[in-house]
Amino acid sequence: MSLLTEDIYVVISRAISPHAKVLDHRIEPFSEGKNGIFGEHRLLVVEVELAGANINKSFFVKTPPESSLITDFIMDESTFVEEVNFYQQVQPLMMQNYKGESWSANCYLTKKNLLVFEDLRSQNYTTRSDFPMDGQSIKQTLATLARFHASSVLTEKKLGRSLKQAFPGSFEEIVYTKNKKFGLSTPIAYEAMKMMATKYGFQDSVNLVPKIHDRVHNLVRERKDQCNVICHSDLWRNNIMFNDEGGESSCILVDFQLLRYASPAVDINMFLYLNTTLEYRKTNEMLLFKHYYSVFSETLVKNSCELNGVLSYSEMLKNYQKHKLVGLTYAAMYGPGLHLKPAEIAKLMNDAQLLTDWLMHDRNSFIKSNLDADPVYEEKIKNIIYELMEEAKQTFHS
Repeated sequence: MSLLTEDIYVVISRAISPHAKVLDHRIEPFSEGKNGIFGEHRLLVVEVELAGANINKSFFVKTPPESSLITDFIMDESTFVEEVNFYQQVQPLMMQNYKGESWSANCYLTKKNLLVFEDLRSQNYTTRSDFPMDGQSIKQTLATLARFHASSVLTEKKLGRSLKQAFPGSFEEIVYTKNKKFGLSTPIAYEAMKMMATKYGFQDSVNLVPKIHDRVHNLVRERKDQCNVICHSDLWRNNIMFNDEGGESSCILVDFQLLRYASPAVDINMFLYLNTTLEYRKTNEMLLFKHYYSVFSETLVKNSCELNGVLSYSEMLKNYQKHKLVGLTYAAMYGPGLHLKPAEIAKLMNDAQLLTDWLMHDRNSFIKSNLDADPVYEEKIKNIIYELMEEAKQTFHS
């Protein structure tokens, strides 16, 4: 790992004080198991002296994956560089003169192959392990998303042009493209969708699933007739952290590698369909959307931005409903992996051949074996597929 002594001094100068003296440092594993495939995670612990007192401070260090399987076949170098560029150029601009609660972690060092962040875990931030996510955490996440999206709008107002124009080459599509390695896994996910839909009685899946693909591909792109923002686009539970200490909790988004420039409805739908059930959404969907829009509009007003010309409530609601298929599809793409038992996830992450098959060749057999062996898993997946295919039938047969 290319973390030099001078890098540590830069981190300490920015995080603590330029007058702090570095006494010692060490690198430790951040966790026992892997939490994702697009990076290696470590803990940097530094002992410093400041004003006669010794202080121990920890930092979260992220580097590209060490696995040649990942770097050669699954992850483009540009995917890690996307996050480096975001924290080096875009995020500081978005936070400049921003008034409101933060939506991202502080980043103290950016290099081509390395990022050093504040250690959120040492500040009692944790992820939610349960599905579905609890109601309070859902509201907190939507509020954080709203602030993130509003920051995108505010930055464009400040620049006088879109962020896509300001940073050409950034926010490129990674999932729905044949030009990126990770995009080559998308057809594998859609083949699994066909298999699951057929298994649960949707005989028209062979015709419907390709239509779903084409519609979603179109919906996740920048469109001139809508409000576009930077979208996080990877809103599963491990990328959302909460601090429950001291009364009202706070929420932070992490892992900005799959950014795209599109409608904010892409993120809203993706988050809700990955982390809530149909029953919960039936009862709470409109209340949750109103909560998102309330925080979105309040953030703009707090930062002296007129709502006129941005996005009215009715326009955003219409846009949200139009992108429902995006959320359902992401649930069907991600769900078969996210809802596996921990032991099965570990098996997948630690077996190079299994992971290669899942991402690049055929995940059907692994999914089938778990559907047959785990009734709880099957119930979750069946519910996702039923809702997706019913929505698809209404969309394409109406």
